[in-house]
Amino acid sequence: MPLSPDRARVIVDGVELTVCKNCSSRGKAIPKLPTPKQFRPRPIQRSSNASFGITDNIFLVEEYSQLIRDARLKKKLTHEQVGTMIKEKATLLRRLEIGTLKPDRILAAKLERFLGIRLYIPEDE
Repeated sequence: MPLSPDRARVIVDGVELTVCKNCSSRGKAIPKLPTPKQFRPRPIQRSSNASFGITDNIFLVEEYSQLIRDARLKKKLTHEQVGTMIKEKATLLRRLEIGTLKPDRILAAKLERFLGIRLYIPEDE
């Protein structure tokens, strides 16, 4: 609500008050905040020759859970040890090994590097 010209907003003893101009000298004036501008998103400009041909011909191997488990056991590591080394939770690794969770590409890349296995392979292999 805008204030009338003879009113002011001040802080007196930690309390915000609306007072008359004469009483406003007894408190600390609250500066008026600028009104926010209306947000108008700019339209996305795309070049006319840009074409997006996103094709993903890489698939998760069916026996991913067994591959992860075998590679971990071959290195003689626990879920906690592997989790600490790749900065993931041990429960996540357990769920991957029993097959209730499929790894995304980022997690699969971590496991592939650390364990020396391939979880995602191209379609033609």
